This record gives sequence, structure tokens and C-alpha cells, in this order.
Amino acid sequence: MDYTGLVQRYRNNRPLTDDERVHQLHQKQRLEVPPRYELAVIQMNSTFLDSVDRHYESRGNLLLMALLIGGLCIGAFIAFAVIAAGTVTDGVGTASEATTFMVVVGIMLGLVVCMSAWIARKEVGRLTHYPIRLDRRHRMIHLFKPTGGMLSVPWDSVFFTLGRCGGGTSNPYRDIRGLILDTDGRTVRDQFAFSMWSTELKPLQSHWEFLRRYMEDGPRALIGQVEFVLPIASQKESFRVSCERVFAMDRSTPIIYWLMWPWNALTAVARWLVMRSCRIPVWPADIEASTRPEPGDRYVKDAASNPPDLR
Repeated sequence: MDYTGLVQRYRNNRPLTDDERVHQLHQKQRLEVPPRYELAVIQMNSTFLDSVDRHYESRGNLLLMALLIGGLCIGAFIAFAVIAAGTVTDGVGTASEATTFMVVVGIMLGLVVCMSAWIARKEVGRLTHYPIRLDRRHRMIHLFKPTGGMLSVPWDSVFFTLGRCGGGTSNPYRDIRGLILDTDGRTVRDQFAFSMWSTELKPLQSHWEFLRRYMEDGPRALIGQVEFVLPIASQKESFRVSCERVFAMDRSTPIIYWLMWPWNALTAVARWLVMRSCRIPVWPADIEASTRPEPGDRYVKDAASNPPDLR
């Protein structure tokens, strides 16, 4: 998993890099790749498209990691306590020495537990997701920021690029990054990312092309490929949807699917717990009013258009 932009925040107030210029994505330039919606759509119509954020797919992993580390630390503390008590019983050490040893162990393990709790807090007790709204009517982008607050910016003023994240130096992870530049056109003041991240460029380009074509051409040519949307606009993700999301990544490879089944089951439970602890994001009234779809819109996709078991 890559948590650039969440655990490790994006770096702002800096000049554009050569890498960002090389991998720039142009709003008016059509890429010859098939557009793909990548299970990222929450709502879609002729007026706006709501997408999930970059970190929606991996929700639950940070909590699970924190719980496992916390459990290991508790187990380690108990084991060290038994060993320390044994040294006193056997006359190898004194009670004072054993107490000092356990205080040091407790502090060290306590710091690890605190760090794990800090990491888990990045997804626990926050928003269920951080939606990004592409507003075709006004050519605007509205979004909730994982770091807090909201951002609204004109579509045409954003410098889009395949941003470099973590991973190896020769084949790093990248995401579909929107950079908000200063008036000088060179200084990055803020940034955000759409839902997909990968080491492969073509899937990223395909998802970008889905978003770009929606804004530039409208939903007519795209609506057919959106088989179902994520039913999370006004409700929390159900346990079934959590399982569907977690297990979806391994379904294409049966061996990997069954090897990863125990871990994915734990992740699904952790994801569901995270969602229970979070609030559903609510768009401000002015954004809802300005992006209200026209009556009789032929290109509406929302939870009501899903199969009954996925609403």
C-alpha cells in the first residue's frame, strides 16, 4: 500500500519538478487509451460526477496494522514481565533491577503503540471518504481534503500530472495528481489526487481519460461502462460492500485470492470498523444547489440504479 498524501503529506510551496512536467496530463488532449471508471464513481449525471478519493480503496489497512502492532507490543510486554519476574525468583537479579528494566521496556513499547495509534487516527473517526466532484456545468472541481477542509478550483486552471509517490526509483508508484499553482505558474500551492495509483502508466491514463472525457465531452459515451456505482453518497458502507472492495483486487487470480483470504478477511473487518467510526461527508448547500441535475436527465447513475443487493 502507498499512503502518499495521507501519512506522508504532499509537499507544497515548492516549484514544479521536471518529472511533473514530463508526465503532465492536458485537459484538451485526448489520449488513445480506453477510458475506465475503475469502480470509483459515487454519482454521475450530465451536471456532475462524484468520485472517491485516492485512499478510499485502502481504508482499514492502517487500523489493522495498528491493532496488530499493538497486540504484539502487549504480548512482548507480558513476555518481558515474565522473564523479569523469573530473574528475581531465581536470584539472578533484584526486584529493583527488574522494575527498572520493565519501565524501560514499557516506555519503548509505549512509544511504538502511540505511533501506531497516530497512524490509525489517519482513518479512524474522520470521514467515510473524501469525495471529488467534477462540475461540468461550471467547469469546477470541488473536493474534501483528507487533511481537513474543502477546496474548489476551476478545472482549466489545474496542472494535472502523473505524480510520483513511493516505491522504487526506476518504477515508482504514481497517482493522478492535480496541482494548484500560484499566479507565477511554477509554484505548487496545494494538490490532490483521484482514486487510482499504480506503477503502470496505462491504467492511470485510462482512468484519467474517463475523467477528462466526462468533463470535456460529457457522460454520453461513458455511461454504458459504469456497471454500478458505490452506494456511499448518503449512507455508510455496509459490511458486504467492505468485503467486495477488499476481495475485488485478488479475484482475477484464484491462487492469490485463497492465499490472501485470511488477511483480506481481517482487513474487511477493520475496514468496516473504520467506516462505523467515521462521518458521511455532506456537500455545502451552495455546491449542492449549483450542481443540481436537470429534471429528466438521461444520464443519471446513482445507488438507485444499482442491482437491489448493491444499493
